[in-house]
Amino acid sequence: MSMPTFLSDPASLAFLGGIVVTAMLGGWATRIDGWYRALAKPRWQPPDWAFPVVWTIVFACVGIALLRAWPLLEGGWRTALVVAAVANGVSNFGWSLAFFRSRRPDVALWVCVPLLVTIVALLAICWHASPVAGLFVLPYLVWVSIATKLNATIIALNSMPAGVTRTGEAPVPR
Repeated sequence: MSMPTFLSDPASLAFLGGIVVTAMLGGWATRIDGWYRALAKPRWQPPDWAFPVVWTIVFACVGIALLRAWPLLEGGWRTALVVAAVANGVSNFGWSLAFFRSRRPDVALWVCVPLLVTIVALLAICWHASPVAGLFVLPYLVWVSIATKLNATIIALNSMPAGVTRTGEAPVPR
């Protein structure tokens, strides 16, 4: 049985490694603790168990997209894919740090801007290589769009002006 082609390509291994590292760092930064549990959340929020399941599927889809797109791209498109992927990983981890570790949903909401921009960039670059590869990025865009709306709703439900949650105390719902 021969080894899959992507396992012999250093760039493909780097993409896969980057996805795994991003997922691990995000998991490390995410704390479902008393502070988080005390937040008022909308009824439409998915249950806590759904988040790791969906993130696993999303990261697998992104990995498939990158592995499909990379060999079809050349020159500047390859550079753009690397830059977008790295910026996306940093933004993804930054969101988890801001929301869960710093307990600053207001800052996390701002991190959603570069996160969404980099997802759209990944989608466009992958689509350029192969529409099928681009389609594999869509679940990520949908999930982070939902997460952005959830983040904004949590801020609204908990009357969180900048800095209110820095102490780690549960915010007072309106």
